[in-house]
Amino acid sequence: MMKIERVSATNYEQTIQPRNIFLTASFAELNRHKVNDIHYLVFSDSRTRLGIILGETDSALHSPFSAPYGGFCQHHTQRLQHIDNAIELLGDYARQIGKKVEIALPPSVYDETFISMQLSAFQRSGHILPADLSYHFQLSDFDFYDRVIGVKAKQKLRHSLREDFVFSKAETPLEKQRAYEVIRRNREEKGYLLRMSWEEIKKTTALVESDFFLLSHSGRDVASAMVFHVEPDIYQLIYWGNINDSASLRPMNLLAYRLFEYYSHTSLKILDIGPSTTDGIPNYGLIDFKESVGCRPSPKFHFEL
Repeated sequence: MMKIERVSATNYEQTIQPRNIFLTASFAELNRHKVNDIHYLVFSDSRTRLGIILGETDSALHSPFSAPYGGFCQHHTQRLQHIDNAIELLGDYARQIGKKVEIALPPSVYDETFISMQLSAFQRSGHILPADLSYHFQLSDFDFYDRVIGVKAKQKLRHSLREDFVFSKAETPLEKQRAYEVIRRNREEKGYLLRMSWEEIKKTTALVESDFFLLSHSGRDVASAMVFHVEPDIYQLIYWGNINDSASLRPMNLLAYRLFEYYSHTSLKILDIGPSTTDGIPNYGLIDFKESVGCRPSPKFHFEL
């Protein structure tokens, strides 16, 4: 018979050992200040089966609470019945402390089999919230990039390739801060919220291996990107953007091309570009851009117990 046990962060990390950095106790502890408490739960019978990390707020237990996605981690490959049993126990656990549970699964591209099993189990046990649409670039597509991008995107890329752009990987702390400053200015100009301060970025990148990139034109930084090493085969683009007065030069088309080119020469398989919807509501401009530069969509499901 399966049981649920609340354990320490250290015990959880030793027991479950997630391969995804966002699902680790270390990442959760880095963001502990954002919630009232953290619940590290392990599900086992004759052996350890599954684990989940939840951040407690006044109204709910959240997985994730400060990451792009959460959900269960499996200790070796598990059957659907084990996931069903774990969700039943999780629901009972939450009711006993008077909380609902909110879950956001990773995009299906991360682990199609396990995420599909969680989807099946959660949709039978909980309430389905609006799903989001996430985009990624399959790096093997770069071998025939001119066939996966749109006609207008080709024209914009050709235009940008004729310009005096320099693409570089930021190596020093000062160069990385310059990359962040471009993102900060981009969000400010567009009126968007920038969720992470430079201090938070520094603390996070002390734990999470990361890459920063700069795109300059005539000696001036005009676009940048920040990428986290999430799993051995998948990295996630955390931020990218350009400053407004450079838009006519098409820096984002060139930045996408150079990023895909850079990672196509590594062992990486997928660059996760992130969602283009919020609570299921699409940002059509963002969707059109990502599709035009060759990205593929995958669903990201949300549930409530």
